[in-house]
Amino acid sequence: MTTPDVAICIPAYRSADFVHNAIESALGQEGVAAKVIVSVDPGGDGTDAACLKYASDPRVSVHVNPCRLGWTGNVNACLDRVDVPFFGFCFHDDALTPTWAASLRAALLAEPSASAACGLIERSDDADGHRRVLPKTEVRGAVADRILKLLSDSTSAYDLKGMMRSDLIHAGLRLPDLPASGFQADWVMMFAYALRGECIGVPRVLYRKRLWSGSVTAGWTGADPDELVRAEAEIKALMAAMTRDDPSLSVADRTRIYQAILARPALSALQAKQNEDLALIAKAEEDWLGVGLAALLERLLTDVAPSEPPAPDPVAQSKRGRALYQSASRAAAAGDIVTAVYELRRAVRIAPEDAQASRRLAKLLNQPGTRPFARAGEIAECLERALALEPRWDDWLFLARVRKREGDHAGAVAAAREAVRIAPEDEPRPQAVLARFSKPDSG
Repeated sequence: MTTPDVAICIPAYRSADFVHNAIESALGQEGVAAKVIVSVDPGGDGTDAACLKYASDPRVSVHVNPCRLGWTGNVNACLDRVDVPFFGFCFHDDALTPTWAASLRAALLAEPSASAACGLIERSDDADGHRRVLPKTEVRGAVADRILKLLSDSTSAYDLKGMMRSDLIHAGLRLPDLPASGFQADWVMMFAYALRGECIGVPRVLYRKRLWSGSVTAGWTGADPDELVRAEAEIKALMAAMTRDDPSLSVADRTRIYQAILARPALSALQAKQNEDLALIAKAEEDWLGVGLAALLERLLTDVAPSEPPAPDPVAQSKRGRALYQSASRAAAAGDIVTAVYELRRAVRIAPEDAQASRRLAKLLNQPGTRPFARAGEIAECLERALALEPRWDDWLFLARVRKREGDHAGAVAAAREAVRIAPEDEPRPQAVLARFSKPDSG
């Protein structure tokens, strides 16, 4: 068997009824040896079983995540497993034409300095049944010219639906974890590839994209405008940082790029149709980083090293954290533990000062049926975070039991002592646990 030098990544989530189309199209590539990497985010609909049917094929590796990672996390889980020179994606509701890999691989082999290649994309819309071919124009020229083309032209061939060299991935490039379920996180990766090299355009349809009500793109259309703008502000800051750190760019080129980044619209035309109050959106973006983003770019324009952008508004962060906590509570009440864990993790990350979210996540992960979802040490970390914010004797007792189960005898005794110290005098449980854990052979 020829050793594969192309990886086709398929991040899958709640796609049991159609993911086989993506996998079959990846396996049906002609004239090139390709490996297929499938990463499954658990969703309770049987997607894992649908994908594992292909695990016996030596060309396919299927990995089921122990807990939900979200869109960007699942994409990154695929990237973690890329170990060949070229890679690309076939998203779970899409399909590749049989010559996708051979055509794009040949284009990249013919031009070693190019970083990516992309063909035309045929998009079908379930809402109206229409099919249309999306133009993809190749991007040539010097670094600054490529970046400006990417930022100003939506038809730029830099696209996750093309093929890319793997060197940036091997160096650690991944999609950033952004608000609004990773809204336009792929722009950051494409920006990195535009810095890296030219993008070759192959003038024929090589990728078939399906647009439907359950797609990631459709989900962004109805997302919270506040989260969309926060995501866009983070994208701008990341692009600015990459521009600043590229030694090949002159001061003049960096100035042109910073201005283009600042001029990038807060929302795409698709989003703007859903959120017509653009003045409010612009104000929300200003509030997200205060004057931080503008000041950052002003300093960059004069080529002065910027300080770190200020932290997000704590009131807004707390509001987002509470909304995620409430969403997790509803999911848990409905028995959807996977979503509850995912939303609680987001709540803890977004509002780390919320002791209730950390405490609830620890309790949820500690249930026998959900312990496999917990990362190593995660339950103890949640409790320690909650206790640092709001010391409670019952949480200390909880932590003592967790540490004991994890084999940390000294830590268990120390936590039990803290529970005894702050517990009411008429509460016997901390003393009983401390006495039991203090015995040399306690279990």
